[in-house]
Amino acid sequence: LLELVSKNDPNEITKGLDEIFGVEEGSGKSYKDSPAAKYVKIEIDAANARWQGLIDEAKRTITVLLHPDRNATLQEVEAMQVRYKDYPQEAMRDKMDALKSKEVLLSSSLKDTLRGLVEGSDFKAIAQALAEKPEKSADAEADTKDSMAEVYEQLEARRDSLKQTMQEKLKEAEGSDNPTEMQELLATAESDYGEAVESEAKSLRDSLGKKCEEANREMTELASATPDKDQLMDTFAKTEEALLKYKQWPKETEESYAKLQEAKNAIIDQAKDELLQLCSSSNPVEITEKLPAFEALGSIVDQEYAAAIARRRTLAQNANEDMQKLAMNNDAAVPDIEAMIAKYEEMFPEGDHDCRKDILQSTTLLRTVITNRAAAASDKLVQLTKSDDIQAIDKMLK
Repeated sequence: LLELVSKNDPNEITKGLDEIFGVEEGSGKSYKDSPAAKYVKIEIDAANARWQGLIDEAKRTITVLLHPDRNATLQEVEAMQVRYKDYPQEAMRDKMDALKSKEVLLSSSLKDTLRGLVEGSDFKAIAQALAEKPEKSADAEADTKDSMAEVYEQLEARRDSLKQTMQEKLKEAEGSDNPTEMQELLATAESDYGEAVESEAKSLRDSLGKKCEEANREMTELASATPDKDQLMDTFAKTEEALLKYKQWPKETEESYAKLQEAKNAIIDQAKDELLQLCSSSNPVEITEKLPAFEALGSIVDQEYAAAIARRRTLAQNANEDMQKLAMNNDAAVPDIEAMIAKYEEMFPEGDHDCRKDILQSTTLLRTVITNRAAAASDKLVQLTKSDDIQAIDKMLK
């Protein structure tokens, strides 16, 4: 009897009492009916106290687990059911029923959560849910063991489907020309799918690496080019196109991109220098012919471009002043006037620039002067044909 006090299973205490007093199982009798019981009442009370203590301890353990603040998991509840399933049913009925109710509630909630994952596309959450799948004990009830088998099967199928889809996307992305999309896909694959698509992710990463090498090579070649004046704008256009193309590329291309940006700035500086040289030119044709090439730079060279146009306008103003002075000079020879017309018409050929209109007015003025002088000379010659003044005729002919 004293040995029973050290037992940790209430069923062993009950069985031990029956065996000590010779009570056969299923006889309907109790050890209390034995005449010998009254001689060991103290020991029997101690065994019963131990039995009750184990029951009370089990109930307290279950109560603590089921407390709302405890947030027990389904796995913990199922483990508790297995732990106390063989305890005396009558003594534990209320607590075991409470465990069963909690299990049903948690199972229902978990099923709803898992079904939501099945309908979604969160691979990482699905993988985590499967990793946390409760392991049913061999002693668990059959309905408890199989209650969630179907939903976990659906979840595994959804995981496999998402994995296959990501693998296909990674393989397809290897032929993409958009490194930004490749990077974003890789980031998603590595953060959400991890080892599940490691092989495909590595293959795409290698493909992206090769594209970065090609980009670095192209940018390096452009950055190291030394274009002459005739190719300056063509090189600028290619450089600008490359900078736009590789703007969002991976960090492996940052160094080449920075060098290409420096090369672009150097081209701009060179273009500004050439425009400033045009500002000191005395040939408006040169200015007119070269200005269109710098239009590709747009607002970058606004000031220098405007200065070159102003220089051409100044040359036109000077030309107009020269022609107007000559038109007012009565002693100017017609050949000199014709030479000036030819000079400025060559310097300001027909075109759409704003100087041509003023130049045309001045050359028209000079042609009018020539026409007037020719008419006056003709009249005078006609008069001299009737004159006998030989000296006047000679002077006129000269």
